[in-house]
Amino acid sequence: MKQSYRIFLSFIALLFIIGAQAGNLPRYGIPSSEVRKLSSELTGSDYEILVWLPHSYVKETDKKYPVIYILDGQWDFSTVEASIRNNFVDGAIPEVILVGISFGGSMPEHLAKRTHDCLPTKLTYGGSSKGGGAPKFLQFIKEAVIPLIESNYRVDDSYRVLGGSSYAGLFTLYTMMMETDLFDAYIALSPSLSWDDGWLLSEQKRRAEEFQSMKTRLWLGVGSEENPRTIEGTKAFYEEVLKQSDGFQLGSRILEGEGHASMKAAAYSYGLRFAFGHLNKPVDQPQKN
Repeated sequence: MKQSYRIFLSFIALLFIIGAQAGNLPRYGIPSSEVRKLSSELTGSDYEILVWLPHSYVKETDKKYPVIYILDGQWDFSTVEASIRNNFVDGAIPEVILVGISFGGSMPEHLAKRTHDCLPTKLTYGGSSKGGGAPKFLQFIKEAVIPLIESNYRVDDSYRVLGGSSYAGLFTLYTMMMETDLFDAYIALSPSLSWDDGWLLSEQKRRAEEFQSMKTRLWLGVGSEENPRTIEGTKAFYEEVLKQSDGFQLGSRILEGEGHASMKAAAYSYGLRFAFGHLNKPVDQPQKN
């Protein structure tokens, strides 16, 4: 019995030693990235603006870069950063600056805050309301986030891209409809077009005449294993855009075998090539080992 007890104590001690060593190991972050903090009286929220700079940014001091702004930066910043690097290495896109819009504060409530900020209309369930913050969130991006980036980094302000998924995909399409010229291309993944009985789809049809004059680039993506409402809503939006405007450069893909979250890695890769590929100039690319 005593022998078993000694073995047990030795095992516990070993766990403490391993835990202490792990706690002392250096943490890994994304190289060439930094965080800026913004507070908005308009939305009533704190934000963290994540910025990743391309490899040549420090050395090529006269060079300016197009920018992609990604919503849900707390989840998708690292995914998109990796996709940008890989597509650049393959010669598919030029170097770009990545900006992720995330939530800040001591205890950020990501789900609740993104629901409020990204959804264009407010719905009430059992006495509590959801959504309705999209107009102010869009104004915050336009008046605070974009000026912050363009005044602090060497940005080619002639080309901006906005991307988002799910509720943020819906917000991406909302932005395209309300402030088309604010961005030059849009990447909308799995947009939650069923929100409020398909409010955005109805708004799209109501604005049919405006759509006829819109000129922008839009890439839509959805996973084949997602909720059927998400798939059908994405298809419906795509088909309406085809009907309504000749000014759109339009791309889309159903990603086979992918679900609501797993589709994002591949979908952002396709979206990046669609949004930036036409800007690419042949250059000597670094080679993978």
